[in-house]
Amino acid sequence: MRKILVIAALIIGVISCGKEEDSATGNYPEIVGTWSMVDGEVNGQSTSLNPDLTYEDKQAQDCAKRSTLKFLANGDFRGVFYMPQVEPEYRNNRYQFVYKGCNRALDLDDLATEGTIKYKIRNRKIIVYGKGEDGSSTEIEFFNIESLSGRTLKLSYSEEMKAQLRSAYERGKQILQQNNIDIEIPENIDVALNGFIIMEKQ
Repeated sequence: MRKILVIAALIIGVISCGKEEDSATGNYPEIVGTWSMVDGEVNGQSTSLNPDLTYEDKQAQDCAKRSTLKFLANGDFRGVFYMPQVEPEYRNNRYQFVYKGCNRALDLDDLATEGTIKYKIRNRKIIVYGKGEDGSSTEIEFFNIESLSGRTLKLSYSEEMKAQLRSAYERGKQILQQNNIDIEIPENIDVALNGFIIMEKQ
């Protein structure tokens, strides 16, 4: 079950000990509903308006924006996550990333038949937890709520999410180095990890 939750965390792309609330939504009852990713923000700049975006960047962003998060009133957590397929290719005497398609990577609606996936909000932290049919359980601190106003939800990555994404970034770098693929990648992943995800209620 933890593997499922970690995969979801890596695509979107996020435990407090304060006062406990009776409901899953805590102080954010308006979070109930379906949310779609519409944009990101890094260093105060909208990622969709970045003039340096390549065709591959834009295609990858459009793919990720097909992902949705569903917070149900009974505390169930659902969602569909899409992951862009981007592969290095040697073109014009250099390696570059080429967009290959958009894959439906994880559907929590389908996985709900194999176990229970729930959420709770504590001190602005969205915590997702689950229990498998074998009785095993796990939880992961998913995102921090920066703001929730009307139909707009602004999220930041939790420290646990940052660690998972940073680990995936380092593994990717190692694979490129092991295969002698010289390609431009972000030198400082923390810049992106300290950014925000903007979601809109459907």
